[in-house]
Amino acid sequence: MKHYVKIYPGKYEIKTSSDSAYIYQAASDNNPRYYRFDTPGDREEIMRAILELNPDNEKEILDFHRSYGLLVNTLNDPEKPTYCGRLISPETNLLISPFTSGIALQKYFFKFFVELLKNIFSLSTEISLYHQKGDGYDEEQNATKMLGNFLTLLFQPYIIKDAPKIIANPIIDGPTPLSRFAFHYHNAFQSSPGAFSSNMLRSFASAFSKLATENYKAIKNIPAAPPELKDESDIPTFSPPKHFKINPLVVEVHIEFSDTFYDDTATFDYSNLSYLLYSICQYCNFSFDKDGTLNLSFTNKDAFLSNAILIKLISVIGKNLIMETINTYTESIHFELKLFDEDELSSGEYEKYKASLQKNSHNCPKEYLFTYQSSCLLQSLFLITAEMLNEYGVSTCKYPDCKKPFFYKLARPKSCCCHKHTDNYSKLKKRNSPKLHSNF
Repeated sequence: MKHYVKIYPGKYEIKTSSDSAYIYQAASDNNPRYYRFDTPGDREEIMRAILELNPDNEKEILDFHRSYGLLVNTLNDPEKPTYCGRLISPETNLLISPFTSGIALQKYFFKFFVELLKNIFSLSTEISLYHQKGDGYDEEQNATKMLGNFLTLLFQPYIIKDAPKIIANPIIDGPTPLSRFAFHYHNAFQSSPGAFSSNMLRSFASAFSKLATENYKAIKNIPAAPPELKDESDIPTFSPPKHFKINPLVVEVHIEFSDTFYDDTATFDYSNLSYLLYSICQYCNFSFDKDGTLNLSFTNKDAFLSNAILIKLISVIGKNLIMETINTYTESIHFELKLFDEDELSSGEYEKYKASLQKNSHNCPKEYLFTYQSSCLLQSLFLITAEMLNEYGVSTCKYPDCKKPFFYKLARPKSCCCHKHTDNYSKLKKRNSPKLHSNF
């Protein structure tokens, strides 16, 4: 099965419009081409470029776009604009790219998606380490990282700092309760920085736990409908509350969530999630800075680490959250059955095709070619992330002077991003290790 996407590489610049920074390519520089994910090497190359990129470094941002172009295609039909294969309003489309010529994407959109993909890989890596518990396994480090990655993926708060006054929210409303959680939260609080403070999150977790417990019980306890219905009013129903009350300090606040949120609170997923969030808040405080950085401080770290059920629940819900997030961003990828055309094969595919014909010269050429095509590069990245999660991980260079993220095969774990830093780190560990004393 073939996978390809149209990309827009070439010359880009950072351009400002209405106080928002955009990654922009002029129409005269537009020269799209198809990028094929034919080999593991092709997939690894582009995913490494994403996961090892610093989304705050303009040079690295422009270098990436020079090679691969925009994550989301903004060459939309103004009558029926789309975003990641989904229909969006013309107003939202204008926020994504307000330029009358050329193509552009808000810089904070790019950072959001780079951080989201990194976080998915980071959480998946820590969950793998948790289940494997191989040589050198550090239980405290693993549990702490898994908790931090889980909270960051659950709330997805990356857009706070550079978001424009009128929010164009890149968090897509997923098809499942877990994949919708961040969308509900951002929409209700309008991505206000105050919504990600420790006090607000603690109060939210407490109120959320109570509401989800009550709603889940109410759904489970709805009586069966009578055998003979006189009219529809005889059908037992459950009406969720219309307001969400939290008490972050002294004054009670009424937050307007959507009806879908209240429906989701009556599900098994939210029952488990509410228990998990409430329990986490018993052991730690967490909040997010305006740039999306998680601040995590434990009030009782020993109790957290000794709660094996809670840590296991983080791994279980975290794995489901990863799957449902990826499914959300790939659900509109479409499949296509085409007549076989050797001119559409890449050079590698063509060589395999010729070798196959030479080996089986009596066989007729293939008549059909099955392909799937993404509407934008971002969808392709989520799709290949799904393909690579079982084989690859992402970590941070352990050499103190570096701390650069790096991409590696799980079968060949690494401590550092390069050989030089590996050597330096080994020497540093030897210098810091206690010396052995001899009696002879």
